Amino acid sequence: MKRILTVLMVLGSLSVLAQQPTLKQILSYSFPSGLTTSTTTDQIAWVENKEGVRNIFIASSPDYLPTRVTNYSQDDGQALANLVFDAEGKNLWFVQGGAPNRQGEVPNPISMPEAPKRMIVKVSLEEMGGTSPNGSSLTQVQEGHHPLLMEDRILFLKGGQAWTMDPDGENAKPLFQVRGSVTDLTLSPDGSKLAFVNGRGDHAFVGVFHFESGTFSFLDPGIDQDSNPVWSPDGSELAFLRVPYEAPELFVPQREGLPFSIVTVQIASGKSTVLFTADPGQGSVFRNISADN
Repeated sequence: MKRILTVLMVLGSLSVLAQQPTLKQILSYSFPSGLTTSTTTDQIAWVENKEGVRNIFIASSPDYLPTRVTNYSQDDGQALANLVFDAEGKNLWFVQGGAPNRQGEVPNPISMPEAPKRMIVKVSLEEMGGTSPNGSSLTQVQEGHHPLLMEDRILFLKGGQAWTMDPDGENAKPLFQVRGSVTDLTLSPDGSKLAFVNGRGDHAFVGVFHFESGTFSFLDPGIDQDSNPVWSPDGSELAFLRVPYEAPELFVPQREGLPFSIVTVQIASGKSTVLFTADPGQGSVFRNISADN
């Protein structure tokens, strides 16, 4: 009886092992990322990485069946990110190419003779007949990243500064210039102002650019790391995260430190209010999460 049970157990184990996926199947599994929704239409878009080959898919109601809008076929290490629909849902914008290193070099893992650039690309969803990388539906618009679409212009980041260009990519020029680097471009609800983060190494400011006057100012500047600006619904106030600077301890978990806080500033008066400050002790150190903001 024991021999029979042993044989049955072995056969059962072999049956289970036969159903397990192979290493090749595991490595070839598709991984979606960068899910983006349109704010005005019923469309969604995302990036799918299959065996290192990245492509963009879209879907719309009522069935939300996936449709591939790019036709890249090579594992070239070029990231696809910053997906955004225009207001009419006729075009999808994205960025091709990874972030540069300290020398300003964009990743080129397969050593292409012509060094790749970090490009803003537009996909015409009305011309889906040509979906090859050089087809009629894809247009490399401008070198840069993080496009922010407005009615009459497109804002984007390039070389650590904020830029503006026409919707067709023409007349690209710096929106303003400031010492340090610019990130986190955030439009006010009425589109009249632009919040941004100005990094200065061991500290960072939150600033506001006024389109009508062409001027900008910093909100309650100090020696902390201010980031993640968010507008109030009426655009009269701006909230942001304030993290005191502390020299990082490499490879050591830091659970206690100078408490972080959340600050709001009234745009008209410049008056600031600390809404929240973390308690001292464990939990006082801010930790990023996997999110856009």
